[in-house]
Parts: sequence; C-alpha cells; structure tokens
Amino acid sequence: MALRVSSFAPPVRTPSVGLVVTTHRCGPFIDQTLASVAGQTHPPDQVVVVDDASDDDSVARARAWSSHINLEVVALARNEGVARARNAGIRRLNTDLVALLDGDDLLLPDHFRVLSELHRTKGGIISPLAFFWSPGANLKPYQRRVRGFVAPKDDQLRRLVKRNFVFIASLLSRSDFDAVGGFVEGDRVQDTTADWDLWLRLAAQGCPITPGTTPTVLYRVLAGSMSDDAAFMRRCEIAQLRRARSYLPEDLHAVVTKTVLQLEADLALIVETGPSRPGQARRALGPQGGDWRSRVRALGGAAAPQLAGRLFRQRGGW
Repeated sequence: MALRVSSFAPPVRTPSVGLVVTTHRCGPFIDQTLASVAGQTHPPDQVVVVDDASDDDSVARARAWSSHINLEVVALARNEGVARARNAGIRRLNTDLVALLDGDDLLLPDHFRVLSELHRTKGGIISPLAFFWSPGANLKPYQRRVRGFVAPKDDQLRRLVKRNFVFIASLLSRSDFDAVGGFVEGDRVQDTTADWDLWLRLAAQGCPITPGTTPTVLYRVLAGSMSDDAAFMRRCEIAQLRRARSYLPEDLHAVVTKTVLQLEADLALIVETGPSRPGQARRALGPQGGDWRSRVRALGGAAAPQLAGRLFRQRGGW
C-alpha cells in the first residue's frame, strides 16, 4: 500500500539526534569536520563515521576523536558508494532523528540546535542553509547559487522534480527514512543522485520540507570533485528522473518529460564543440527547453563554447 503523509512520524518533543558522516579520502579534512561536530552547542547523541574504503588516514584520524565525541567508526572493506555507506551508518543509529554530513564539510556551532528546534515544530525534512567555503575566498550562499530556495509546501514535489533544492546535510526522522526504504544503492550513476532520489520519494508520500532559518553549514569547495564534471552530472540527473517515473504521480510525468528535455539540451551544449552548436542552442531555447536560466546559459554556451562547462556545472548556478 502506498504511504501517505499520515504515515510519517509527528514531531518528537525531545528527540535524540544521530549523525552519519561519510568519508572517502577525507584525511586532510576529517579533523576539521569532526571538530565542528564536537563544538556544537547541542551535540548529537550518537555519531557514526562510515569510511568508504579510503586509502589514506581517514579512519585513523576519525577514531582519534572517540575520546571527544560519542563516536563509532565503520571502515568498509570495498568502495561501494555513498548510498551504501549512509545506509550502513544509519542502521547503527538508535536515535529518533537522523542527520547527514559529508566528511569534508563543516558545521557552525548552532547547527543541531537550529535544525532540531525546526523539526520539533515542523517535522519532515529540515534542509539547512549553507555557504560555499574555500580558504581565502568570500563566503557565497549555496542555495542562491546552486540549488534554489526551498519551494512553498503546496508546490514542493513539482519543484523538486525540476531541481534538487534539498541540501544533503539535512535532518529527518528515522521512521520517515525507514518508511521509504532508505537510500537506493546502485551503480555510480545512481549513487550520484541517491540523495535527490530519497527526497523525491519522501516528498511523493507527503513528507514536507522546511528550510533552515540561518546558515549552519560550510560546504567545502574542492577542485576536481564529481560535481565539477557537468556532463556526467547531467547524465546522472537524466537517469534519475527516468527512474522516478515509477513512483511519482502521473500528473507530474509531463514535468519529468520537460525537465529531461531541458537536461538533454544542457548536455548537448556541454559536449558539442562542432558546427552543430547553434542547432543545439536553438533546441535549448525552444519551447521544450525549460526555464529562463537554461535559455540564458544556452545563449552563453553557444556564443562562448569555452564557458559552457562553467555555465552548466551546477544547474541553477546563480
């Protein structure tokens, strides 16, 4: 039987919080990440670090924090992707709420206080506000430049189909997570959009999404990360939307189709460097080409091919 919003857990007055931190070759950063966890005004009740078969000192560095944090470190024998790592960590939690964090990002001291208070009154998914952070550079708002702000509640699922606006370092109830079966584990393409898939499945069953009230996360900018490969990211997003048809309501299938066409037009502009670029730009600008952001990027990419990768690196990157 399909789950509906009434199946999701109501807010808990004094919930316990468990944090899962996933790492892969995060040795240079994990001390900073765990220091930001240890410095919380309202620290999590349980922390599980899951290392996805790193070949550096990530595990040793993480274990050194066990005297400062209620910490368990799980070292996976094989590199199997972030979805499997997150599931493995969440299975070890015995808390009411589940929080996620990548092993190279940083939390501001009031992160868990802000998110927990919101969950007590709102329930559902609490998506924190974040800043891009790179040493020596000014902070830049993550949601404004990449994802877009959290949509109004009556339009969240449709907007989430068009763009993943939920930040990965979110907070939700363990029972809601279990109700939709957790992260779907798969190949590298499926693993790349596993968080978007989770938010879509939750939202499709009526789980609300609430934004943080103030930025509480620093998203570390790393050159050469997977998100820098704009063409690969587009292929992953297209594959994700095609999979999502199986659980999304039929009245959203037209939105899926239009968004896939937009992504395919974006992808063509990224990978095409020959004389067909003007034709690809016309396709992106046509009625099936998506929103005004895609139209601006299409014109820019066609006029200056060397900028296409930068323009399309993050969908909605303003």
